[in-house]
Amino acid sequence: MTSNSLEEAEKIIQALLDNKLIACATYLEKARSMYLWEGKVEKDYEIEVRMKAKASSFDQIVTVIQKLHSYDVPQIISVELSNISQKYRSWLDQTI
Repeated sequence: MTSNSLEEAEKIIQALLDNKLIACATYLEKARSMYLWEGKVEKDYEIEVRMKAKASSFDQIVTVIQKLHSYDVPQIISVELSNISQKYRSWLDQTI
């Protein structure tokens, strides 16, 4: 997910953690984005957020993000991991 403000990103992350939909989120401030919007090239600094969650929670995560996000079309992408350490998977399973 991306957001245009740290406050919004943290609000969304907190809601997802509170509802045990994600186990962890890492966010990077000041990611530079260039994209097409309504026929024009836009440039913005955004907060990039990477969340760790179970695939079975994806639809619920999308619902929370869309409810709290200010963008008309927030970036919500799921990447399934094919390799994950057993210790990390165990932590994830115990956390959410």
